[in-house]
Amino acid sequence: MYIKINKVIKNNKGVTLLEIIVSISILVMISSVGIVKVNEIQKNASEKADKVVSANLINATNLYLLDNPTKTSIRLDELKNGGYISSIPKPQSKGDAFSIEVKENDINILIDGEKFYPKD
Repeated sequence: MYIKINKVIKNNKGVTLLEIIVSISILVMISSVGIVKVNEIQKNASEKADKVVSANLINATNLYLLDNPTKTSIRLDELKNGGYISSIPKPQSKGDAFSIEVKENDINILIDGEKFYPKD
């Protein structure tokens, strides 16, 4: 019995180079798919965060307009100085700055001059 076990151990030659290369290539493929998904999730999270900030800016603008009904142009620093927002937010998904556009009864949030929220 000792001789049979010893033969089995001696016949085990280890892992071949081909098996290692195949294993590594499979791991690389799996990780590349994971990286793409993480980037996609991060982009979606940034856009959703900007939408939440935009909704809050619209609420703050509505409150500001209740206190200042004659205003037609509103800047973010006016909302901050009036205590309607605690700080001036920066977009996370794209662009450099939020701005507010008031037209008749509509309030739009722009990022670098492009309408961002609400979507039509």
